Amino acid sequence: MQFNSLQFLIFFPIAVMGYFTLPDKYKNKWLLVLSYYFYMCWNAVYAILIFFSTFSTWVCGNFTTKKDATEKTRKIALVTNIVINLGILFFFKYYEMFADLIISIFKIANITLVIPKLSLLLPVGISFYTFQALGYSIDVYRGTVEHEKSFLNYALFVSFFPQLVAGPIERSNNLLPQFHKYNKFNYENYAVGMRLMLLGFFKKIVIADNLSLAVDRYYANLNVWPGPLLMLGIVLFAVQVYCDFSAYSDIARGAAKIMGFELMLNFDHPYFSKSIAEFWRRWHISLGGWFRDYLFYPVLRSNPVSNLNRKLLKAKKRKLARVIPVMIAQIVVWTTTGLWHGAAWTYVAWGMLHGVYQIIENIISVYHKKEKESWLDKHILIKDIFQTLFTFFLVCIGYVFFRSETFGQAWYIISHSIRGWGVVLSGPALYAGIVSLFGSSRVLFISLIAIIALFVMEIIEIKTGEYFPQLLDHLTPTKKWILYYVILFSIALFGCFEASSFIYFQF
Repeated sequence: MQFNSLQFLIFFPIAVMGYFTLPDKYKNKWLLVLSYYFYMCWNAVYAILIFFSTFSTWVCGNFTTKKDATEKTRKIALVTNIVINLGILFFFKYYEMFADLIISIFKIANITLVIPKLSLLLPVGISFYTFQALGYSIDVYRGTVEHEKSFLNYALFVSFFPQLVAGPIERSNNLLPQFHKYNKFNYENYAVGMRLMLLGFFKKIVIADNLSLAVDRYYANLNVWPGPLLMLGIVLFAVQVYCDFSAYSDIARGAAKIMGFELMLNFDHPYFSKSIAEFWRRWHISLGGWFRDYLFYPVLRSNPVSNLNRKLLKAKKRKLARVIPVMIAQIVVWTTTGLWHGAAWTYVAWGMLHGVYQIIENIISVYHKKEKESWLDKHILIKDIFQTLFTFFLVCIGYVFFRSETFGQAWYIISHSIRGWGVVLSGPALYAGIVSLFGSSRVLFISLIAIIALFVMEIIEIKTGEYFPQLLDHLTPTKKWILYYVILFSIALFGCFEASSFIYFQF
């Protein structure tokens, strides 16, 4: 069931009314049933996978918190649970990719290997709910959260419908305790939630879905676009993927808020970042935090890396000790991040590229000694703008690999983006090319105005430190309702209703 579908517009009010009218003892059961129904609208059979992930991780939590369990058996239980869940994820998501890799390796040795193709349908949201469930298991094992004794509450934590298929990847210490209380209708929660959902629908239907047609047209006809339009296409995809994914998070957070639940912030103005490290503190925050806590630090503290660190310190190579262990952990994390996003080597290249970016940033911070203040340091605004634009440029280079289906396609975009710039001298020809990319001047101007409106809103949010729902509290009721109607009519009149699914559903 898509958020941007008529089915959801019928489903959600029923969910909310049922939750607030049912007796407290039935509220969580109601949400659990609805969450499984919500997921089964895609493929009823794959609900078995969510249940299995839920059951196995809950049993693991039970086992690792037994008073008579030894550390060895606790660790075996955790590792077994992780292997089983990641094994299912690997089977459904990466089987074909690695089967092709093994066939190619044997082919180099002139050995013909036949591995059956399964053509499995990827379960929607499997990467999200698997990581959420595994995060719980690890937290219980570490003792940072208590094991949830109610299987019903834990099952709801894993399958809670607003964030089930595309996040945010919630932590058990944030969301699970919320299912122990029963919420009553609260107008303030309702207002904030509706504003978040309204903003999300605007981002998705007016901006992301209109841009998706342009981006699809761009990739279908790469050879016809001159350099400036090849660059523009990647910028359009950058805006599309941000508006698409952050829209899902906005709608998810808004839907949960209406029912009284708080989901974590997943995006915090990422395109205003001044470094790649900052970008990843602002983009897909829940995934970045998951990899930091459950992969980066464990690798950094592992025996091989710790021993290497001690050897470097013993040899009095302090700077190398600050660079090399972190570099190893970053390579592992960012290769895994690329794989998490999809079963294609272009995703791996995208992830590793972001890893390289951060390794370089770390090396510069350790080795670069600033002897005197530069011209940019004296002009803070210019410096901030330069750093922001340069970071966005690096992110866009990564998007070339992220969106391209092959390395050949990615290389074509990069190599041809520096050609054909003579079209800039011909205004009418450049404008005609842009209109052709968007499909019509109407879609071009709708997209441009909507993007500018979003850009201005985000600047105001950064300046005030308040987000869209809170900003509206400063308006008079009349201005507030005028804005609501402007957004609603914008969605109705200028939205693209050739409903495309959310981009991150495929991950």
